[in-house]
Amino acid sequence: MRLLHEGADDRPGREQALAGAVAALAEDGVRLTAAVDQLGDAPSSYLRSRMIERYVDAIAIGPGTGPDELGALALALADDERAFPSFQGITVTLAPIIHEPAPAPLAAVAAGAEAASTREVSDRRAGAERRRRLQLPPDGVERRRGRERRQLGERRRKLRLAQQARRAALLARLEDAVKHQEWADALATLTVAIALLPNVPAEDRGAFRLAVRRHVRRAMLEQFVALALADPGRRDEALVALRWAGVEGAEAMLAAVMGAETLGPRAALAEALLLMPEAFPLLRPYLEGRVAWQACRAARLAGRFGHPEATPLLEGLQHHPDAHVRETAVRALADLPDGEAVPALRRALHSPDPTSRRAAAAAIAARPRAALALALVTVLDEERDDDVWFALVDALGGMRAGEAVRALLALAQRRWRLFGGGLPRVKRLRAVAALAGSAAPGARAALETLARSRDGAIRDAARRALAARDASPGGA
Repeated sequence: MRLLHEGADDRPGREQALAGAVAALAEDGVRLTAAVDQLGDAPSSYLRSRMIERYVDAIAIGPGTGPDELGALALALADDERAFPSFQGITVTLAPIIHEPAPAPLAAVAAGAEAASTREVSDRRAGAERRRRLQLPPDGVERRRGRERRQLGERRRKLRLAQQARRAALLARLEDAVKHQEWADALATLTVAIALLPNVPAEDRGAFRLAVRRHVRRAMLEQFVALALADPGRRDEALVALRWAGVEGAEAMLAAVMGAETLGPRAALAEALLLMPEAFPLLRPYLEGRVAWQACRAARLAGRFGHPEATPLLEGLQHHPDAHVRETAVRALADLPDGEAVPALRRALHSPDPTSRRAAAAAIAARPRAALALALVTVLDEERDDDVWFALVDALGGMRAGEAVRALLALAQRRWRLFGGGLPRVKRLRAVAALAGSAAPGARAALETLARSRDGAIRDAARRALAARDASPGGA
């Protein structure tokens, strides 16, 4: 359909696409809807846009539909003027077009006014007659009660006509604003229409959504992004409209977020993107690109999305040539749910790259997880890089686990020996400092043990840590 609409002279490509569609529909049918809130499979954004252009509400394709019928359907969707033919295995449902109710003819209004003005005084009923008519219903007519009148009478009809007129006026105003490129007015009108959608009757909601969505284009969404960045007062309205636009709105917001190295006011757009799950696949080109700052920003967003597919993408960035990108990708793993973050960070601790190992230790220290305490203890004995070793000890200090306290106490007591087997004093003091900042239940007992050490430096450091704890409000 795209090839036919764009006029591309690619007959083999069209035949190949048609054959793929026939094969996909060989056993199972499909139902495509242009309205988001209806049941059915979600078509691509391009197919949905063509359905909206042709005022198509839904397309139901039965299993085993042949290439002739699919080709005729593609031709009808691609051509703005071609009528939809009748199909044997395909059902095309068109959306009703909303029109503003036509006003009453002037002649009828004038005739009614003239008839009212020429009524004689004798036509008035006497008071007794009026009271009698109010008390007794006419012969053969059953008077409806108030509740029945609300359910079946004219009040609901008049209310529905008023709602239809309001929706028609909104659509006319939106069309006029888009035509004259008055984007602030278009944003305000679109926001009102979005707020009105939940109150539209179910049978009219899909048609009204399609009619509104038909006016939303990429150029309009880009202008909404510009309004959100330039005017903080319109930012909330713009974000509502951009989120309602779906994937196209996410594309416009992400292009702005990735358009400058300094985030600044674009931070509000980034936060709004995190509320749109459909925006996650759009991060892949930036994660796989070679621009370092874009890859870092995309990695932070991917981690905060918490999507299951984020783990392999972030782990793939650990082979990026830029060290800052590798560090950011590992730190972003800590933002994932525990089921994804724990094994990924455990693998990062065994990475051959020291930058990745140090970043994994820093990420664990920022968001401690007790399930990683044993992994930290294991890699400590194997680590030969001093910076990574110190980062691992700091991460152990943030753990509220008995394994972490016992490991730090053992490190602080491992005195340097002439023939090897111990630790330098600077590393042992770092273990004492980690215990001093630990909130684990056994940390104070470990410091009291070290306060009786024969090593003067370790003993003094432990006593200072205990004095600081006693002076703190909690005294823990």
